[in-house]
Amino acid sequence: MPSSADLVASRCEGESAVARSGPYQPVSHRRIGELSGCALGRHAPVTKDRGSARKIHSGLVFIGNKRSFPISNKNTGGKSGFCSQYERSASVTHGVILAIPTCDQAPTMYLQIRGTNVRLLGSMHLFPAPGAQMPSWALQAYAWSECLIFESDPPTILPFLKSTNGTVLANMLPTDVWTELQAAWPTNGRLPPLSEMRPWAALMVAPSLYQHLVEGVEPQFLRSANEQSKSYRFLETAQEVVTAFESVALAEIQTALNCIMSDSAEPQRMLVRMYNAWQRRDIEALYKVAGRSPILSSSAIRSAVLESRNLAWVPSLLAAIESPKRTLVVIGALHLCGPSNLLECLGLPLDLVATLD
Repeated sequence: MPSSADLVASRCEGESAVARSGPYQPVSHRRIGELSGCALGRHAPVTKDRGSARKIHSGLVFIGNKRSFPISNKNTGGKSGFCSQYERSASVTHGVILAIPTCDQAPTMYLQIRGTNVRLLGSMHLFPAPGAQMPSWALQAYAWSECLIFESDPPTILPFLKSTNGTVLANMLPTDVWTELQAAWPTNGRLPPLSEMRPWAALMVAPSLYQHLVEGVEPQFLRSANEQSKSYRFLETAQEVVTAFESVALAEIQTALNCIMSDSAEPQRMLVRMYNAWQRRDIEALYKVAGRSPILSSSAIRSAVLESRNLAWVPSLLAAIESPKRTLVVIGALHLCGPSNLLECLGLPLDLVATLD
């Protein structure tokens, strides 16, 4: 089985020679066709109780202490009004059960831009091994789509990991950080030698050196799209990704690398916690876990990795809403939450998409 670092590199190269922790069910399977009979759950403006709830757009609250979602009394046994914090209810529309989310865990990983054929799916690029599999709601999103939009084209980024100005990474890092990183760095595989890596690239790869990984959403969706001749495109070029990451100061990179090296078991623990929150579509829990990571705890790195790119994607996404095709935008889930998240940058009304879980 390839190393974790090789898996990260294979994602950059668009390769899929990875042993999975469980049977991968292709999205073309008949079961997914059955599951894809999902409908759009429309909600009127949300009311909020006292607490830290924050309204994002058009009545959609997705981070807060308490929420209330309006429920029609049609097909709900006569019950009407609003569900309280820990209730779950359901309505039936055209024979499809639409789950009303538990109010403290609204499933905000799968959204539709109102009045358009564009849906947003918050993804995880890589899953923890063993045992992690694609949840049914993500497979339903793929089955619904006619075309896909991803963040960037992985194969085009790999050449940019290597420094081109002759600098040696060892001269740019504290001795103890360099020593720890070098001891964990793979001596063969797809990654350049550590000494030739750009500082930001070394930082992005570093957590994977201590993680057990299998392919996440994008590698699996890309392969299925190629097999099924489903069209797809990307929101940014490799050069645009590099420009964003290069904006991070060396001191910020050094601090983050030092934190990663200080506890080599934490990257795997954090990945598992993130996956668990993502699988149940708990955006608040996901952001809370990720916010403690050495990378995203830095406002400068978070701005480069998430916020600046969110803003840069807006023109392309606004153009996409004119498409008559069912378009699924697949982006890392962390782009959907936190300061200057993509939803805020878009400024468009959104609806939760109900799925058959």
